[in-house]
Amino acid sequence: MNNQGNKTLAIIGIVCGAVAIVFSFIIYANIVGLAAGIVGIVLAIKAKKSFEGAGEASPLPKIALILAIVGTVLSAIFFFSCTLCAICLCATGTAANNLSTSDVNQFSDALNSAFSSLS
Repeated sequence: MNNQGNKTLAIIGIVCGAVAIVFSFIIYANIVGLAAGIVGIVLAIKAKKSFEGAGEASPLPKIALILAIVGTVLSAIFFFSCTLCAICLCATGTAANNLSTSDVNQFSDALNSAFSSLS
């Protein structure tokens, strides 16, 4: 592979890493960021090996690898915290809508007795 191909892999890896970072902050889209980050890591490693095989040095694969790793980690964190939290909130709302009036009254009485015992 020629030098232009090495640069192309590294630049695509940088773009994938940047996309992963941006999408990591968007709820329900951070799974796209996770995928882009993994692709960025693979491309950065391939670009680094290509540069080493050609006996050249460039900071582009290292930049791509750093961006992709940061994007992947952020996407994973926000996916497991934000997306799963949102899913739980939706499920809780659905469960709350299915409560009967007697269930709500019992829950309210239990809360009132718990708070009155604290004071």
